[in-house]
Amino acid sequence: MLPATTSAASPDRIENPATRVRDVRRVSENLGLIAKGSYRILEEAPKDWNEFGDLLHEKFIERHQYDVIDTYASMVVEIELQGIGWLTGSGDSIANKLAERVREEDRAGQTAHFNETRRPAFQAWATAMGLGLPGPDRIAPFLPHPAARLVRVVRTLDELADGREMRADAFLEAIGRRMPYLDHGERYDAAWFRAKDRPAREVSRVLSHALLDLERNRHLELRYEGGDRPGARRLADGVRAFATVRLGEAVR
Repeated sequence: MLPATTSAASPDRIENPATRVRDVRRVSENLGLIAKGSYRILEEAPKDWNEFGDLLHEKFIERHQYDVIDTYASMVVEIELQGIGWLTGSGDSIANKLAERVREEDRAGQTAHFNETRRPAFQAWATAMGLGLPGPDRIAPFLPHPAARLVRVVRTLDELADGREMRADAFLEAIGRRMPYLDHGERYDAAWFRAKDRPAREVSRVLSHALLDLERNRHLELRYEGGDRPGARRLADGVRAFATVRLGEAVR
């Protein structure tokens, strides 16, 4: 079950039915799904779970739900700074580090809010949008892995239609515009600003793993023929590089 709020604790902790109804209405208004002050629906009902995830993703970005988006971006950046093993720390330590990051102002003076109480809602929304997977609770309660969202996004890129290829650098810029919490995205850049650092890799660990997942499942082809190719980018493993991208057999 998804939480009835973008920030509160797990819905299982909310016992009062009236409170649940109120919270469902509030989050629906905040996401622009229903009209303010009424239950008039503003969006066509999604046909399936994938379309529901598409709608959520669109609304969270469009409505600047920074408490979720910026927390995710800071998680991606923290993995760059400390490694994937950082996720195996205690839930409190992870939440405290993310809270410390997002309460800092970005270049525009924007802040976000996160803490251990908000973690269940964050994980539920991020999972629903295809941005990660629930992990073993005592080891890593949430694993940021945006492959499910990424495969939905690459299918919408006109530059890849009809078997066309994109240069790697242009492809990553396009992904950053549509998934702003990842490499080259506005909120990703904001997360680095808050961390008072800058990317050391051409492609982050989180995005690299998602790209390789799409390649393994034939959703995407990362192509590199050797030599000094314009726009080529190296993945986080430091070995693989790709110069162009095209859709794989599974989605053509």
